[in-house]
Amino acid sequence: MSTHLPITLLAQGSTGGGGSALPGVLMTLGVLAVGLSVWWSLRKKLRHGFAQARESTDEKIHRVRSTATSGQRDRIETYMADAEELTRRLAAMLENKAERVETLIDRAERRIAELEGALADTPQITTRRVEPAGMSHSSPDSIRYEAADPIAVDVYRLADEGRSSVEIAKELDEHTGKIELILALRD
Repeated sequence: MSTHLPITLLAQGSTGGGGSALPGVLMTLGVLAVGLSVWWSLRKKLRHGFAQARESTDEKIHRVRSTATSGQRDRIETYMADAEELTRRLAAMLENKAERVETLIDRAERRIAELEGALADTPQITTRRVEPAGMSHSSPDSIRYEAADPIAVDVYRLADEGRSSVEIAKELDEHTGKIELILALRD
């Protein structure tokens, strides 16, 4: 027979043939012991926490300074010096980056001005539908197109016939995107 059998029997609530209150009493005492130890540790922590919470900031600083050793103070001063040096380096890096961004913005603005000037100098492609005189509702066959680009004339004519941009692109052997762009820029 195992040596753990009496403990198992106690946990099950039976010792031999008759019932006993011993397992229930032991269980209750165990729960009370654990509960009291938890309560006691929480009580200590709460008292210690409330005592520190009532301390002002100056008192906390004074307490830390008085408990710190000279070696700890040296390490803290070293950390502070390192933090100041790192702050200076980061500030310098940020200033350099800001100057670089400003330079790039100036270059971009100059380039935009150049492109706008070049755009103003280039002639715009204009198209217009010219209907024969005396015809208010003309058919697509009777419409003439005037445009600086001969491809645009063909695109407009085919679009007015009801063809899609894909069909126009296949017929004119052009890219669909180009056809869609021409149609989008149509006045």
